[in-house]
This record gives sequence, C-alpha cells and structure tokens, in this order.
Amino acid sequence: MYAAEDDLGTSYYFRGAVDNNWVKFGKDSSGNDIYWRIIRINGDGSIRMIYSGTTAPTESTKVVMTGEGTQIGTSQFNSSDDNSSYVGYMYTASTQHGNSTSSVIKTTVENWYKATTLETDSTTKNLVADQIFCNDRSPSSTQTDAWTSAGAAYYYGAYGRLTQTTKSPILTCSTASDKFTVNTSNGNGALTYPVGLITADEVAMAGGVSGSGNSSYYLYTNQFYWSGSPYYFRSSGIAYGFTVSSLGYVTSSYVPYDIGARP
Repeated sequence: MYAAEDDLGTSYYFRGAVDNNWVKFGKDSSGNDIYWRIIRINGDGSIRMIYSGTTAPTESTKVVMTGEGTQIGTSQFNSSDDNSSYVGYMYTASTQHGNSTSSVIKTTVENWYKATTLETDSTTKNLVADQIFCNDRSPSSTQTDAWTSAGAAYYYGAYGRLTQTTKSPILTCSTASDKFTVNTSNGNGALTYPVGLITADEVAMAGGVSGSGNSSYYLYTNQFYWSGSPYYFRSSGIAYGFTVSSLGYVTSSYVPYDIGARP
C-alpha cells in the first residue's frame, strides 16, 4: 500500500497486482452477493471500494478479474455532448460547476444502488459511509483560456495531471461544488445515495497510467468503463470524460458513448 493526502487526511491506497483487497458486501436486486475491490482507505478511516461483480474470486482471478460481469452494465455519461457542462456528474446547462441535473451515468448508478441491500437493508445501509466523489471541473494546468460552455477548447484538471510527460495524480478535490456527497459536512450535499465513480487519478495511482497499457493490476477488466473525471471539451463541440480503456490505461471517450459502469 502507498500513502497520499486526501481531503480528510492521509489515505492509503492499493497499487498494482494485489490480491488481498477483496470484500464481499451487500446483495444485488436478485439476491446475489456483491464483490468489491478496495481502492483505498480514506483519510477518515472509511473504505473506498469499486464494484467487481457477483462472482467470487478464484485462484486464477484473485489478482485480475475480467469481463462484462465486473460492471453493473453499460451507460452513457450524458446523452448530449455539445456543451462543456455535460462533463458533469451533475450539471447545470452552460455553467462550469452546476449541480441541478443528474447525468445519465448518475441515474444508472443510483437505480442499481437503490435496489441493493446497501439501501434496502438497514443493517447493511448503516455500514455505508457518506464519502466524497470528486468530479473535478477545475481547469487543467495547461489551460490558458477562460471556461465557456461552447465554442472554445477547455481542458479539465485531471488532463494536466495525468496526460503530460510528468504524471502527478492527486486524491484531493479542489472545488467544493465538485465534491459529491449526500450530506454537506464533507461536500456539496447533492447526492441522494452515497455512491459514485472512481476518479481518473485513483486509476492512475493504482497502475492505469495514461498511454501505457497494463493488464496485470487489479482495476484492469479488459473492458472500457467510466471514471468520474472530466477530460476536455473540444472547440468543435464535443465533451469528453476520462475512461479506463480495455488495455487498462486512462484515456478519454465522448460522453454519449455507452460503456461500462462500475459504482
């Protein structure tokens, strides 16, 4: 395990070809056990995990489990891409950090979540922490022009941290309105349920480095799936979000693409 600061203290995160970060927790709407991989221990001691399906790991899959079963299904991030605000996990049209409308991926994740025992069973529900899910819509270190909703290119924070020659992923979230939580004690209070998406920074720290394929670390699934981190808005009118590629590295996809969802 490695350490880095997050918004609540020192976080300890898993990196590489690990096999000791499995957790069986909760049941889905069909009564199947849900299996997760621990991403990291948050700064307040709670545990951040990513969905890995309803199949228990075996000796051959305890490091890397692949296939469509590692995700709850597929989803668009948002159905439209001609406005920069559509990189938002929630968004307000033509606003950089707005949170008035749920994205398609948020609706997909929440519809799955509310039918599981993470929500329907009080004992299980009481074990779920209300943690920060970062949708970092701050500017990239490479960005020179001001944010506009359309007509000009705009690169978001994770782009500058993860795609340049020097990689510098972080676990902090710089803008209060981009810290998605249920309550307002740690974040924006915009969520209905305490569930979200992994950040591109977390993927990079685990081993999914931009431009470098990796099929031997625990987040590799041989599938494309969404992160919760914006990538950029093309001046011709297309919004992109960070995804994990089928080769295991962070890359980008148009937000209307229908790819994997891993709460």
